[in-house]
Amino acid sequence: MVLIMDIMFLKNCGLLLSGAHSRIVIDGFNGRSDCFDCLSDEEFADFYEGKERFDNVRALIFTHKHSDHFDERRVGKYMEKYRDCSLITPENITVGTGVRGVAGASGDPGDVFRFTLDDFEISLMDTGHSGQEYADVLHCSILIKMCGKTVYVAGDSDYARKGIPTELKNESVDIAFFNPFYLSTPGGRRQMTEINSKINYIYHLPIDTDDVYGLKRLAQRNAERYEGTLPALSFLPENMVYIR
Repeated sequence: MVLIMDIMFLKNCGLLLSGAHSRIVIDGFNGRSDCFDCLSDEEFADFYEGKERFDNVRALIFTHKHSDHFDERRVGKYMEKYRDCSLITPENITVGTGVRGVAGASGDPGDVFRFTLDDFEISLMDTGHSGQEYADVLHCSILIKMCGKTVYVAGDSDYARKGIPTELKNESVDIAFFNPFYLSTPGGRRQMTEINSKINYIYHLPIDTDDVYGLKRLAQRNAERYEGTLPALSFLPENMVYIR
């Protein structure tokens, strides 16, 4: 039995959270897209076959349905086998067993829908997708409470919005995950500072060999440039690793 919440960084933007009785996956079954990696067929098979550490997944949760976060083929294959698993996306909620208090999102700014699954208390907040070209994309950032810890997953949230989600204003966040573009913009850096998580990880980074635009190097330079004005940061590696 897990007595504390374990977090495994999968690849790209994927996270596996393990609690005392079950697990949830956030943006973990994504596709290979541009310069972003995804689980290999063998790694996905560990989930599909329910191997130790990858079993008892009660929910697949997605910030949005772009291919670098969501792979329809893998999600469909997994959900077909594990019919008690819940699928939670901003566009659609397919509820398995054990989920309580789910309410749908309308796509309005500030929307929040909350649910409880075993020991997890989860809120999905409508934070929009960054970039004007994605203004119509439904996107939610995610807040998870478990074992006395609070985790925030930003996904591709619109950092140009003024202020942080209302749901976060009275929260003490222990661990937060931000994509590298947060470091490049005043709005992103302001949100990171306002959320003020104790531990901050930069994730959703390109594979080194495919980083043709130098996004990772730019993010690292920005982290050095704004050191002292931002909370402490760590960059996640490419490979699967446990973090807490």
